[in-house]
Amino acid sequence: MNSRQPQGRTTGGTKYSVVVPFYNEDECIEELYRRVVTVMDGLGEPYEMVFINDGSADSTQSILERVTRPTAG
Repeated sequence: MNSRQPQGRTTGGTKYSVVVPFYNEDECIEELYRRVVTVMDGLGEPYEMVFINDGSADSTQSILERVTRPTAG
C-alpha cells in the first residue's frame, strides 16, 4: 500500500482514497499515476492512493515501487 498527500497538506485526515488493482498493466501505470495525482492535487484535499499488484507477471511491481517512492525535497 502506498499513500500520498498533496504538497503542503499535512493536517487533517484522509478525505479521499483512490484504490486501483493492477494485473499486468506495466504499459499504463505511469500515465495513470500522473493523471490521478494531477486531479487529486487539484482538489486540495488530503488523499491516499492504494495500488494493489494482483499477481502481475510483468514489470508492474517495479514500476509501482518507482512511481510511489517518496521524493526528497
